[in-house]
Amino acid sequence: MERIPARIAFASSLTFFAGSTLADAYELDASPASFSMTGAASRLAAEDAKPAPKSFGSPGWQAITIGVGAAFGATDGDSATDVNGSIAWNYFLVQDFEFSLEGAGWYFNQPGEDQGGGSASIAFRWHFVNRKSWSLFAEAGIGLLGAGGEVPTGGTSFNFLPRAGVGFTYQLTDSGVRFQGGVRWHHISNARINGDSNNPSRDGVMVFAGIMLPF
Repeated sequence: MERIPARIAFASSLTFFAGSTLADAYELDASPASFSMTGAASRLAAEDAKPAPKSFGSPGWQAITIGVGAAFGATDGDSATDVNGSIAWNYFLVQDFEFSLEGAGWYFNQPGEDQGGGSASIAFRWHFVNRKSWSLFAEAGIGLLGAGGEVPTGGTSFNFLPRAGVGFTYQLTDSGVRFQGGVRWHHISNARINGDSNNPSRDGVMVFAGIMLPF
């Protein structure tokens, strides 16, 4: 009869040891799972906190545009062809209304001596039709031109570049890269700063195209 309490004590000890072992194992297994769930939740929260990319035409959308253009003389007897390569910063001030700051290099193939030059221009564009994947716009702007000689021949090396035209954009990739193209009135004039006799001016029709790279 004396052995019964001893057996009960041994069984109790064995049960306690087994329970402790299982509890330790549970804690070891539970901790990594808890850590993993916490990490996943943190990643999801961080992703939700990222601002959604701006859509084309919305205030603050901006891009760098690399473009080319060619203008052909529209005045009788004017056989000049003016070509340029440009880079511009485009920024939407308000919904569908864009501001552009552009720098360009020029080559003037004109009667008399051909010339090269550079310009800085600003332009405003209203995207009066904006379907996100494509848009139609009207534009107006003005620039300053400096050339290595007379442009047009008989004029001056410094001129103004007013412009007005229409165009379109078309989305090429999911990242928002767009093609831009259009046609505009191309004008070169020194605004008679040296008198009427030294302002032959030039009017032409320019076609232009470019790739818009959003950032």
